[in-house]
Amino acid sequence: MKRTFLVICTLFSLCCQPWLAPDTYADETITDRQRKGWQFYKNPSEAGFSAEKLEKAKAYWQSLLPDAAAIFVAYKGKALIDWGDTEYKFMCHSVRKSFLSALYGIHVGEGNIDLEKTMAELNIDDDPPLWEEEKQAKVVHLLKARSGVYHEAAAEAPEMKEGRPERGSHPPDTFWYYNNWDFNTLGTIFRQETGKDIFVEFKRRIARPIGMQDYKASDGHYSYELMYSIHPAYPFRMSARDRAKFGQLFLQKGRWGDKQIIPGKWVKRSTKAYSDASEGQEELRGVGYGYMWWTIAKDSVIFNYWKRFRGQRAFLASGYRGHLIMVLPNADMVYVLCVNTDLGVFNVEVEFEEAMILLNKIFAAKEFETIDLAILKTWLNVKTAAAGDEVKLFVKVKNLSREESAQTTVDFYLSNDKNFNGKDKLIGSAALPDIASGKKTRVSLNTSLPKGIKAGTYYLIAYVDEQNLNFDPDTDNNICVSVSRLTIR
Repeated sequence: MKRTFLVICTLFSLCCQPWLAPDTYADETITDRQRKGWQFYKNPSEAGFSAEKLEKAKAYWQSLLPDAAAIFVAYKGKALIDWGDTEYKFMCHSVRKSFLSALYGIHVGEGNIDLEKTMAELNIDDDPPLWEEEKQAKVVHLLKARSGVYHEAAAEAPEMKEGRPERGSHPPDTFWYYNNWDFNTLGTIFRQETGKDIFVEFKRRIARPIGMQDYKASDGHYSYELMYSIHPAYPFRMSARDRAKFGQLFLQKGRWGDKQIIPGKWVKRSTKAYSDASEGQEELRGVGYGYMWWTIAKDSVIFNYWKRFRGQRAFLASGYRGHLIMVLPNADMVYVLCVNTDLGVFNVEVEFEEAMILLNKIFAAKEFETIDLAILKTWLNVKTAAAGDEVKLFVKVKNLSREESAQTTVDFYLSNDKNFNGKDKLIGSAALPDIASGKKTRVSLNTSLPKGIKAGTYYLIAYVDEQNLNFDPDTDNNICVSVSRLTIR
């Protein structure tokens, strides 16, 4: 199995060479940078994790220092792990490609880029020139690394040069090869078709809207190697906590708050496997490639090796020497690993096997599932009644989690004001069935008003899962107050 992970590590590490210091770009000011930061769990148990077991995971991470310089894990939208220098902007290497893929999604959705256009139609060439058959490659073929253009490229690692097929050996869209010519040329096409700078546009359309704390447009530059190709690489520097924001954006299907930053269809489309990246090796079964995203299927050998990962799937941005932004939708988790290649790109490395051992130890610290139930609305069937009258109460509840909730109850109270406290009068409880992930349900209850209740005006308050049977870390949305009031005569 050791050989398996060495192969995986090599496969995911076919990325960029070390970069020069970033050039300077005019940069917009983010005045509320810190206010937009991550919300943290108060303690691991709030998220259903054991603090003691996470310490064991941390000890393993410390054994990987100084190479594994920063680890950031987001769970259910909040920060769970923040180890190392998560504010430092490390070189991203080939993680950059997924950043560009996201920008493509925005501009394809707006009609600025046509994925079906060929290199010939876009007047894309190189030095030495492309062959006529190579010019028939489409933009979508480049996104999938299936262009069939095996021209030399900037920022090619030795493994990429050694594995590059002969020019003309495969027509467009007939063969997958992790190809920096494709990735770099997509940067040229993006600038040509949109008229936008990659780094400024990333900040304006992605970093700023999702509240990245550290990224500036000056954290990227264009890296030319004209002896190989006229198309430059576009390296980024980015902190671990900002990379986690990017992963969280894709976990949330391109949505942040009430804004759709990246079209949901593009998120699904770009993180779907179009190629088998295992290259026929059984030990890599389940590894695929989308639009500049790696994918790992549920039945992959990688995940089935550890029982805690079984049933998981993932997509990830991967960079030279072990950089990772791994998105695990079924676990509602984003896992970021930064490697300090500033120490010397050939002196440091975190193997993929080591990254997965660390993730396995983090999974092992999980003790129970947390479920977020939210009351959307509560109301009565009458506006006036007398003590002892029968009334009908209603509540609409949604399961905001990715797991099915356990059966629990909804308790109904009458309150003189909108604040839930010990003075409120319990008037009934209704059973709440289990609710599937993302689904809503409506519950009603026929009950009689207490005979001794005083005349006056009351609000109806519904409280779902007051006993916290679902281990809900945030109970603020478990309480809902009716909009209309009930007058008791």
